[in-house]
Amino acid sequence: MAYSRTTPLQIGLQLGIGGAIFWYLKTTLYGAKPAAEPKQQEGASGLLAKLDAESKHTSGVYWRASLTVELNSGVVGLAEHSVPLAAGGGGAEVVYGVIGLARLLGTCALAVITAAEQVALLRGHPVYLVTGTRVLAGESAFKDDARYVALIREALDPAGAGRGLFFSHGADLTLSQQRWAAVAADPSLATAPLWRRADARFFWNKFLTLPLTGALVERVGGDNGPEIEVTPPSEVARFVLPIIAGSVQQLAPLELAASAAVYSGSLTLIARRSAARGGTRLWRRGADQKGAPANLVETEQLLVLTPASGGDPVVASFVQIRGSIPLLWSQVPNIKYKPTTSVAPPSSYEPVFDRHARNLLSTYQARGAALLCCTPRRSLLKLRESSA
Repeated sequence: MAYSRTTPLQIGLQLGIGGAIFWYLKTTLYGAKPAAEPKQQEGASGLLAKLDAESKHTSGVYWRASLTVELNSGVVGLAEHSVPLAAGGGGAEVVYGVIGLARLLGTCALAVITAAEQVALLRGHPVYLVTGTRVLAGESAFKDDARYVALIREALDPAGAGRGLFFSHGADLTLSQQRWAAVAADPSLATAPLWRRADARFFWNKFLTLPLTGALVERVGGDNGPEIEVTPPSEVARFVLPIIAGSVQQLAPLELAASAAVYSGSLTLIARRSAARGGTRLWRRGADQKGAPANLVETEQLLVLTPASGGDPVVASFVQIRGSIPLLWSQVPNIKYKPTTSVAPPSSYEPVFDRHARNLLSTYQARGAALLCCTPRRSLLKLRESSA
């Protein structure tokens, strides 16, 4: 992580040089091609067939059972079908995934994915961009519930605040390649559902999935009765679909020629936004008491090469993270070009910084790490852990 004083001219030069390098790599590695016709969004029947085939080699075919939700009470269950439901048949609407269930004051809101577009192929599984959502809510006697439902719809609108949402039924988008390899090598996690082995930092819709995965609390004998926990059945939890917010882009197929061999492969760039302390610039600064910085993003570049002569593919992964300076500080916007920066005293922010550093070392298991950032006093903070 870094913070530096740069001028608008320097920023413009950096962006221009970066864009030129990316364009050169794209035209050199990917190859220049004639302009293609505008890509049409895949039809419901074609995408439904892909998702049905995907479910056969992940967690089973789900089309013979439907998730049922009683919106007024929030009770969830399953309805079995003797034959698969036809796409859009019988007045049914095709849904490509369940985002989650929000329990409001007097009703519940169920959020689902109604349109998606494939943008990449990762670890043998398609990756989809959410292009359509729908929020279903029951009637409520509380006026505030209508406002809450409107906020959920706005947050999940792919044309607005909900842009950049991605999902996959088998690629584990929340996991970097190294963490995915560790999970695949653990027998207890390799067969676990995606939501159970997902990285909670990038599990964007985790809170909305709690009514489907966590213990539910219900009252017995009316509103004044005792509370009991009711654990949802595993068959209900299988509908949970981890979603990440950020970006997924892929160049494929690539053809690379080395001195002794020819390789085919793909280049994938994934940006994962943290679900903790998200917000707009200036309004959301620094870290919280747990050491979680604002607007943390993990960016991963994946290069997969397969020898044309045959053999196992080679996967190279480069991961970097960025976020706000992990101290307790704020910068409230005003009419000035550079708002005043307020920093808490060292006795307050040093424990926060230490927690952040320990979290990084624990998460990425680095033998040596360096965290650099410039405070308003231009002091350089360094943290290093010597290898054992």
